Amino acid sequence: MTPAATLVRRSMTPVKLAALIVALALASVSAAFSIDGLTAIFAGAFWPIITMGAALEVGKLVAAAWLTAHWNSAPPLPRLVLVAMIGVLMSLNAIGVFGFLTRAHVDHMAVVDQALADRAADAEVRLAMQIRTVADLDRRIAQIDAAVEESTRKGLTLRERE
Repeated sequence: MTPAATLVRRSMTPVKLAALIVALALASVSAAFSIDGLTAIFAGAFWPIITMGAALEVGKLVAAAWLTAHWNSAPPLPRLVLVAMIGVLMSLNAIGVFGFLTRAHVDHMAVVDQALADRAADAEVRLAMQIRTVADLDRRIAQIDAAVEESTRKGLTLRERE
């Protein structure tokens, strides 16, 4: 075994391995949300956006890893360019996540609005039924009033009429 391989193996402690796994998990989740959100923002180009988003996310991670490994040996201008590119890619990631969260909110509000519209429609139907019931009762009361008025006009009481 070469000394470099021994050095790499020893430097990968359980804590560093856990940090690597967690960092990759966070990057993967963020990338998934971002790419999904970008497809919501640019709905007309679903597969191209997925391809572009995946390539940009991988490029961002590779550029950050390369910068970490070569920070001291890389010339200042390429370092500056890569840092700027990583910043732009991080901004695109944030925009994509915003698109994802916005779509989730809008979809949720659409469901809530639909439920409220259904409840309002149900209330309107019940109200219309009650209005018909009240109108029917008003009609019956008017018939009873007319009968009482007719009996009163003829001078008959209700008992005499029966």
